[in-house]
Amino acid sequence: MSKSNFFSKFLKNISNSINKLLEKNLNKLKLNNLLNLARSNKIFLTIVALLILSVSYLSIPNIFKQDNIKLKFSRDLLSEFSLNFNFSENFKYNIFPRPHFIIENSSIIFNSKNISEVKKLKVSISLENLFSLKKIKIDEL
Repeated sequence: MSKSNFFSKFLKNISNSINKLLEKNLNKLKLNNLLNLARSNKIFLTIVALLILSVSYLSIPNIFKQDNIKLKFSRDLLSEFSLNFNFSENFKYNIFPRPHFIIENSSIIFNSKNISEVKKLKVSISLENLFSLKKIKIDEL
């Protein structure tokens, strides 16, 4: 019986010490302390810097030349699907909901014949390696 009493006392001591630590630290979380923390310029500047960095990273494919993007996509699609794509001049890049290119009025060519006309082709790219055009991977078509 002494072992069970010892174990129960041990658990009560742990519980009491955790409660004391919680009371001590939660009493520090008052509204005034939180408002002072929110007014701090460091947090605001950090959030703004992270937002600017993330948006600028996602907008990097806008910098690439459209001719290079067409060439990269046509090579990748030819190797994946064994189909030639004839892209028009209307390339648009969108960030949301995920990075993708929208190509309007393109066509699919197989054995030098025009198989299909595609009014709107959406090419989703991966979020990894947006810095280099060579490393951009097509996720979905």
